[in-house]
Amino acid sequence: MMGPFLASFVCYQPSESLAVAGIFRYEDDDNSKVILKLMVKFIISSQPFHSKETIILKVPGLRAKSADGLAKYLLGTIGSTSPSARLHRPFLYSVFHSLLAEMASHASNKLDGKVAIITGGASGIGEETARRLAYHGAYVVIADIQDKKGHNLVASIGSHRCTYIHCDVTDEQQVKFLVESTLRSNGHLDILFSNAGTVNDVKQDILEFNIPAFERLFAVNVRGMAACVKHGARAMVAGAIKGNIICTASIRASTGNENYVDYVMSKHAVLGLVRSASKQLGAYGIRVNCVSPGAVATPLLCQAFGVSEEEGERMYESHSCLKGVLKAKHVADAVVFLASEEAEFINGHDLAVDGGWI
Repeated sequence: MMGPFLASFVCYQPSESLAVAGIFRYEDDDNSKVILKLMVKFIISSQPFHSKETIILKVPGLRAKSADGLAKYLLGTIGSTSPSARLHRPFLYSVFHSLLAEMASHASNKLDGKVAIITGGASGIGEETARRLAYHGAYVVIADIQDKKGHNLVASIGSHRCTYIHCDVTDEQQVKFLVESTLRSNGHLDILFSNAGTVNDVKQDILEFNIPAFERLFAVNVRGMAACVKHGARAMVAGAIKGNIICTASIRASTGNENYVDYVMSKHAVLGLVRSASKQLGAYGIRVNCVSPGAVATPLLCQAFGVSEEEGERMYESHSCLKGVLKAKHVADAVVFLASEEAEFINGHDLAVDGGWI
């Protein structure tokens, strides 16, 4: 059995100057192995290298919240390390190297060479999907009206994997420009995730129905969705691309709600758009589907209801029969599936991601 040793480590992200640093004490036991795997879990890509006293890991996908949480966990777990333990760099390096190799062998490049557009891509479900698509090999064009968040997201993912374009989907000319600029820069469009949407922060029951508020919501959720599908489909047809169009609907696309009539109407319209477009575009080899999430504590919903992310998750947790909390990453994984060859014969489908809505 090998005795205990110390190694310092730094995880960093040049694009955001994020860093995680700590001291690791390795004992040849199960607990140490678990901590090693925890550290490696946060590695998205790249190979490790070491200096005289430091193991350094490039972590392009590490986010501030994850970095902070990992640092606190590791420092709290192993902060009492004895300085008398000896440093054994080569062994620790070999452990990291083998674990990384194992992870790389299971990594998916299912979307290599694909070009994707995501509207509403700067936050919430769109942000998480941008990260997942890029991770699986796609080049992602992030479109939104939240410019600061969009540019920060590009810096976080890496400008070699994505770009940001300002686009208000209520303006068809901006949607057209979004698609045309993507074609000019990348030559083709393979995936369109039409995700931009909104909710009203006023009660919309039928007796007190606010028509101007309804029209503003429909401009984004219905007219904007139709414009994106139209111009995305035109680009795919013109380029003879057997692409994928995915829209964000909602569990409300198949249910009713007395207090949010306009939102429910808009999501029923999205489902109708998907089912109709899939019939015409199937002849070109273009698949059109939608995801219907249950309630996710996205920034949009939390702001509309005046709650924090944690409060929103607690509020929505009871809405599904599956234990746990529905998060944006669950919806993003569904989008990746629909965009991949794993779903090559799925068309006109409404994929519910709701944990079994109650």
